Amino acid sequence: MAVQEMRKKIRGALVKAVKEAEDVVESTVEVTRNTTSQTLRGVRNKATQASRVAGEAVSDAIHAGSEAGAELGSISRGAVIGVIYGVGEVTRVTQGVISETVRAAVKGTSEVGGDVATVAKKAMEGAIEAGKEAGLKAEEVASAGAFAAIEAAGEISEAAATAVTRAVTGTISGVRVVLKAPFKRQVILAVDSNRHDLELLTQYLEGEGYEICSASSLAELDQAIQQGQKIAVALIDLSGFDEHIWESCEKLREAKIPFLVISPRRSLIVQKDSLRHGASGVLVKPISFKELGEHIRTLLGG
Repeated sequence: MAVQEMRKKIRGALVKAVKEAEDVVESTVEVTRNTTSQTLRGVRNKATQASRVAGEAVSDAIHAGSEAGAELGSISRGAVIGVIYGVGEVTRVTQGVISETVRAAVKGTSEVGGDVATVAKKAMEGAIEAGKEAGLKAEEVASAGAFAAIEAAGEISEAAATAVTRAVTGTISGVRVVLKAPFKRQVILAVDSNRHDLELLTQYLEGEGYEICSASSLAELDQAIQQGQKIAVALIDLSGFDEHIWESCEKLREAKIPFLVISPRRSLIVQKDSLRHGASGVLVKPISFKELGEHIRTLLGG
């Protein structure tokens, strides 16, 4: 099922279900769960598409709930739970999926003129419930969801951001979320000369909740380093680059930016050169996104 077909199906099915339902939350869970899992089974790169599909499903559920005249807090809770369950039936639920569902609930509510603070809190409660079922820690789910909600509300207005902050800060289903400073997602610098591979890598990393700075040439890489953006980790795919890539690696080292080298082949020379120029490690293709994610989290301190 294509994503556009999913959006039509959710809107149509949910309007009908909500109007006839005794339990709005359970009806919303059922519709969004089934539709999300069916959609993800029909797309390529399920892991990289999961956040996008999840976010659009929640947004459409909010719009459908508004059209049906339902209470949007219940719709948001049910949609977030259903979508996370649906994703979990097909691929791994990540913090990126959590963030996107809560962000979509807030933005969708703003679009239909609803109470974003109430919806944000209900979406958070649903995310914590479903996230724990998916094997994530409640604290991680709460933090990812809260920051996403506040970030989305900040795009609406200062008043919305303040209201959402008050709604989601504190004890939510037994989890205390303390927001001492504005949240900024960690920045990953992804370097790959193959633009298609770079796009897939970017989609995966965004789905994991990172902010991405990408470069497909040495000039773009050097510019990213010079701009002074707070880069947490760099990923350098050597494929397509000549020996001048090591000069850029030295610049990363001078800037104290940890980086991983991705090599197209197993080579003792490449491994020695990588480590000599400051790499924290060397990965040899083919590598899985799961393996890559584990290495990134290690460099970020867990």
